[in-house]
Amino acid sequence: MHKYKIHIAFALFLSCVPIMAQQTLNVKGVVVDGMDKKPLPGATVYLKNTRDSIKSEGTITDVNGLFSIDTPKGDYALSVSFLGFNKFLDTLIVGNSSLDIDTVKLYEEDSILEEINVVSTLAPTFQNGDTTNYNPDAFKVNLDATAGDLLMKMPGFYTVEGKLMAMGDTIKEVLMDGKKFFGDNISQALEMIPPKIIEKIEVYQYKSEGTKHSGFEESTEGKTVNIVTNLDKKAFVRAEISAGAGKDERYAGEGFYSRFMESNRLGISAQKNNVAVPLRINRGGGENSISGDPVDNNVFFANFGLSGATDFNVNYAFNKAGAETENSSSQEYVTGSLLGQSLNSENSSNNTNNNHDVGIIWNSKEQEKYHFSSNINFSSNTTKNSTYSQSETHLYDDLINSSSNNSQMNNSGYNLDAKLEFTKKLNDRGRSVSSHFNYAFHNNTSDRLQDSETQNGNSEILQNINQKSESESSSNNVSFGVSYNEKIGKNSHLSFGYRFRNYAQVSDKRTKDYDETLNLFSQLDSLTSNSFDNNSYVHVGKLGYRWEKDKFKSYVGMDLINTTMKSDEKFPEKTSFKELFTSFSPQVKLSYSSKKKHRYSLIYGMTQQIPSISKLQDIVDNTNPLYISTGNPNLKLSSRHSLTFSLTKSNVKKSTFTTIQFRASLANNMVASNRIVALNDTVVLGSYFLPAGGQYSRPVNLDGQYSLGINGTFSFPLKKLKSKVNSTSRINYSRTPNILNNIKNDASRINLTQGFTLASNISEKIDFTLNTNTGYSIVENTSNTANSSSYFSQRTGVNLYWNFYKRFIFKTSTNQVYTGASGSLASNNRWFVNLSLSKKLFKENNGEITISAYDIANDQSDINRTVSDLYIAEMYRRTLNKFFMVSFSYTL
Repeated sequence: MHKYKIHIAFALFLSCVPIMAQQTLNVKGVVVDGMDKKPLPGATVYLKNTRDSIKSEGTITDVNGLFSIDTPKGDYALSVSFLGFNKFLDTLIVGNSSLDIDTVKLYEEDSILEEINVVSTLAPTFQNGDTTNYNPDAFKVNLDATAGDLLMKMPGFYTVEGKLMAMGDTIKEVLMDGKKFFGDNISQALEMIPPKIIEKIEVYQYKSEGTKHSGFEESTEGKTVNIVTNLDKKAFVRAEISAGAGKDERYAGEGFYSRFMESNRLGISAQKNNVAVPLRINRGGGENSISGDPVDNNVFFANFGLSGATDFNVNYAFNKAGAETENSSSQEYVTGSLLGQSLNSENSSNNTNNNHDVGIIWNSKEQEKYHFSSNINFSSNTTKNSTYSQSETHLYDDLINSSSNNSQMNNSGYNLDAKLEFTKKLNDRGRSVSSHFNYAFHNNTSDRLQDSETQNGNSEILQNINQKSESESSSNNVSFGVSYNEKIGKNSHLSFGYRFRNYAQVSDKRTKDYDETLNLFSQLDSLTSNSFDNNSYVHVGKLGYRWEKDKFKSYVGMDLINTTMKSDEKFPEKTSFKELFTSFSPQVKLSYSSKKKHRYSLIYGMTQQIPSISKLQDIVDNTNPLYISTGNPNLKLSSRHSLTFSLTKSNVKKSTFTTIQFRASLANNMVASNRIVALNDTVVLGSYFLPAGGQYSRPVNLDGQYSLGINGTFSFPLKKLKSKVNSTSRINYSRTPNILNNIKNDASRINLTQGFTLASNISEKIDFTLNTNTGYSIVENTSNTANSSSYFSQRTGVNLYWNFYKRFIFKTSTNQVYTGASGSLASNNRWFVNLSLSKKLFKENNGEITISAYDIANDQSDINRTVSDLYIAEMYRRTLNKFFMVSFSYTL
């Protein structure tokens, strides 16, 4: 507890203060005759704010056709007109700096050139430098929709295995007006922000806090979504409470309260249920079958933020959950020594989780002088789990081993992260200095009881494990850095700096065997007991050069990295390992934005990864007696080169949007698996029985892992249907090495994916989104080229909101999932259909009573199939099946 208090006090010491300022920016350009390129004096130039016409500005061109308008930052519709000429219309974003739109060409009214078609509407999506902008007014959603529903109608957004993606990248953070009001909780942000307060949505490359003001770039993947609101001094208040009940005493309740305004924001939400069903069908996307496992979920979130002279944000999250789960799985191996083997298992478990998370962000910014920010996050968790599993391994039709495993585990831990950033401008010519300090501490303790029995193919009991283990692990991560930025000439900046990092990991585990004579756990097992320390010291010298002119931006950087990695094993033997690595890490970023709303970008970088202590610690993991593994203290640093080229194109006149990304990566010294499959009953590591078909693995460093990929998105309107079509295509190829029974194997995987989304743009009374996604995967192994595995899947879904008569509303969330045959696993086709009928109540329609039917297709089980380098697997979980609920909600 004393150590716990020290870490909290140390983190609280790192807090501080933000100041915001609004400025008037300049928009300038020249208007000319499109045919003879002569200036047009006296042309009318008008900037109309797309959200607030009061902020609109206008002027006329001078004798040289030049114009200049001072206006606040925002989104504008640009209109340029001259008597006898066609009007020019376009969209502009005035950001944090003045804007030179160069030359505007006007053509005479009798011109028949195709390129002078008048634009009558704003584009739903367009590019502004490095940022993709979405106009929410171009996407109509129903009155009950959330920001998440709005995003799923926009081009480039889709989900992969539950993760929200944007243009091929995982979304790392969702900001509200540039601030992390909801912390790292992406789903809560998209659930609580209503579309009606959204002015625009910006998507751009994610940057870590340490690089935003340092002058350097880094090779980070992911996207940031910034939701810009139209909030002002008047508070926007929204609240809702809902409750529902169904058969077998199942219930669900939830509520939230939000008060958003320009200067301060408050958001509170809570949930409690014993059945995981959405009270509002089709809100937040489609649903699959409803789990039939007994659950008890309790969730609470609170967010508070202040803006103005200071920016201050506090987030708190609480989650307490319990579940009794039952599932079964079937695994078919497809390569090398594993070919012909299959594993069938059944599992049941009882889990309880209790989590708390608190985050504090405090910023201070004085215009033109300095920027200061601090970020503190503390989380704690406790988990209790009891599991019973049975498994059998067959070689074709013959049983070769089986096991039963009963375990109980208690786990608790806490995490503390603190970040401090400071930037100061030294003059008005671009000279600045910045520094950062990061501290992270993670601690975890656990105790585990295991009672397992392993048999061979003749059902002979060959090994019993009856053990009790206690373990504690922790890590300290301290880093700091300083950088200096100097403007060189008119368009260039030079940056140089230094960064230091110390990453210390400690792990101690003691396992005792049960002594039947003494009737207690007393015999220390040295193979599953270990005390291990790892310290990494990283020194980085940084140099960066940035050159920007007009619509071209470039950055070239080089890091000199010196890493010392030291490992000490203290038990059961005393040994030491020390490695010294010196390397160069280059970064290159190039981008060009053309006058035709095209953007080209190229990003190259190299990153390094220190192995985790779980991979380094030379200790036996016998959690599953059929799959024994150990760590490897001789692991080295792994490095990864990545290259991304992207093209983004928006056509304002046709309301189309296109983005294409080419990706490539190459990894050296990647942490791979060296796996041994027992061909006969044997003993490994001196005392552990491994039956025929059992596996033993150990991590090793291997070269040769690489991947290639293409992602593309194309969006266009269907005017006759008053809808928009988003097409997403993905092609990925990867090659991953491993070792199987002392033979190196390269696993090649090809993934082909094609998705379409048809999103309505009709009215608030009828809102639908139809999506379909087709995937095909092929896996080939060099150790067994004659037996490749493939996997085909098709998923189609529709979300419909239909206010068909006065206050009556029909909703559906329907999904069809088809999985093709693969190996001995048969194909299957499943339907998940959820329907509801609602009626709005009261004068303001703020009440709603709903009858909902979930999973009315009554599929008996939910099946999830995966294809890995070694096997094809299917997991089955029980479902609630056809379920009805009556609910009531009230909204302010």
